[in-house]
Amino acid sequence: MPRRHCKLSLIALLLAIGLSPSQLAAAADPIDLDPRAALRIENLLADAEVALAAMRLTTPGYDNAYDRYRQVLDFLPGDTRALTGINRIADAYFGLALAAAENRNHSEARRLFELGLKVAPEHGSAGTVERSIERLLAAPVARMALNAEALRAFDNDLGQQLAELGAKAKRENLLVVIQVPRDDLGRWVYQRMNAAPPNTRLRARSEIGSPAEVTLRREN
Repeated sequence: MPRRHCKLSLIALLLAIGLSPSQLAAAADPIDLDPRAALRIENLLADAEVALAAMRLTTPGYDNAYDRYRQVLDFLPGDTRALTGINRIADAYFGLALAAAENRNHSEARRLFELGLKVAPEHGSAGTVERSIERLLAAPVARMALNAEALRAFDNDLGQQLAELGAKAKRENLLVVIQVPRDDLGRWVYQRMNAAPPNTRLRARSEIGSPAEVTLRREN
């Protein structure tokens, strides 16, 4: 009876400090590991840290940080060191995804983000990272303000600048968004840009508005 009373008192204390039911179960019924298993876990954690530092996140097979942390969780489900390590793997993928987005690499940014999400589906920063990636990918590749007086005069120097921008848009398969106050101005801007080499059709749309400007965007 005294031993039972002691166990109940321990549970009451754990409840008082706010442990969840799963944490309470683990505390009330701890897992005893033999020394060999405990050593194996420590070795796995050390190997995982080495792999993580070398950016062997989920590859190559059986020699990466994720596999090591998963093996620890097979021994000790809910182990905080392994769970923290898995979140750090996701952090690494998210960082790489953001870098790819800054470089306008749509497919790579999304591939890396999905890898991080697959590793840690409930990662607390996933939503914020995804929104940051979308903002980076949606940002214009280039923007050119159009001098209103030169535009109304169909200025040759402005036309040459537009041709150079049109050549860039064609080479990189970018969408051109032309914003001008009148349709005839929009047609002139398009014609000057579309005349640039190479001999392919410019992908563009025209909008009536101000300020007068041309933006280049990368679309999926």
